[in-house]
Amino acid sequence: MTRPRHPPTGRARVARYLTFGAKQATWSLTRAQRSPAAVTFMAEMKGLPQKLGQLLATRNDTLHRRYEALLVQGAPLDDASVLPTLHDTFGPRADALTATLSRVASTSLAQVYRGHLSDGAPVAVKIQCPGIERALTADVQNLRRLVRLIAPLMPASSRSDPAALRQLAHDLGAALLRELDYPGEAQRLRRLGEALGRHPGIRCPLPVDAWCGPRVLTTTWIEGRDWIAAMRDADAEQRARTLRQLATAWLSAGFETGLLHADPHPGNLLACGPAAHPLEATALLDFGQVLEAPAPWWAALQTVITSARARDLASLPGAYRALGFEADWVARVGDALLPLSESLLAPFVASGPFDLQRWNPGPVIDETMANHPIQLPWSLVLVQRTFQGLFAYAKRFDVVLDWGAIADRAFRREPGFTDSRGRAPSGR
Repeated sequence: MTRPRHPPTGRARVARYLTFGAKQATWSLTRAQRSPAAVTFMAEMKGLPQKLGQLLATRNDTLHRRYEALLVQGAPLDDASVLPTLHDTFGPRADALTATLSRVASTSLAQVYRGHLSDGAPVAVKIQCPGIERALTADVQNLRRLVRLIAPLMPASSRSDPAALRQLAHDLGAALLRELDYPGEAQRLRRLGEALGRHPGIRCPLPVDAWCGPRVLTTTWIEGRDWIAAMRDADAEQRARTLRQLATAWLSAGFETGLLHADPHPGNLLACGPAAHPLEATALLDFGQVLEAPAPWWAALQTVITSARARDLASLPGAYRALGFEADWVARVGDALLPLSESLLAPFVASGPFDLQRWNPGPVIDETMANHPIQLPWSLVLVQRTFQGLFAYAKRFDVVLDWGAIADRAFRREPGFTDSRGRAPSGR
């Protein structure tokens, strides 16, 4: 079958939305039966639809695991339409690199190739899909046709609020457009990647500056295997150690640098330890979706957690305002800020290991949002997405962690941790 040369754009893209929307309206099938068609639609459209599918896949239930294929592979484009970007960016010197490339992934915005530099060093070369900026711009301009796809991502109390749905779609579309800023991603990768890499058991690629440009991002190559498969094969102790390392590095690097990797889906994780012990190290990939927040924002997040632990209502209103909540909403919620914080952040508020299987913040959150509707600030949508992903892994692999201790370590800006016998884990 002939591969497409670029994702649909312009009128063709609008037509695909209309066709898929009509099918949704007329199908009398179950959601589970509809999902294969939705997965195909999202993969072929790339851009915002595929990113929505990736968000659905991070939710911890059987239905949404049907979307996991979108985490690693989209519908591949014809290499002949993608690879000329290298020559356009670097001129004739790109020919030697192009000759070594083999495609390893097709994502929502780009295709990724493995290649070799002139000295033989292996590299990962990420090249933007041709026409993807036009496609994303069309997505943002046609938000009304996307709101039905977005609804499952919203709290139950907000799913019937068209304004909230449009706002989420707009924020997500704007975030995806920022992902096309490859020079910015290279800077984030160097800054955040170096901080993450100082933690035991964590590795990150580094940008290869000579081969980076506006639509090309080249990084060092990290060899590894499927992270989910490695977790399935591991024993309970190794699973717990791996997730503790990952969560500790993720949150601590955020407080240290002000940057939070906000795309924790399995396609961005690799088990890269030795063959006999692949989970001795986990590699974090793709730094396009990163929250960048100033020091006062991180201080406010710490205040909400510590105030909820101490049941200190007085400190919460100011902290919520600093996190981006509207002042009048904070005033209306009033005393309910304390139970909301205790429920929303229960894993970090609790003392000792916290069993996520027993955690159900939905009723408190839905009641608060029903009485006082608001769309979460985008920064908190990213934080929520990040930790929903990490929590989903813990639930999926039956891992119970002391999330409060992980948060305390992040508050102290401590890299790494020791095990119960006081030793640093392997995988440095």
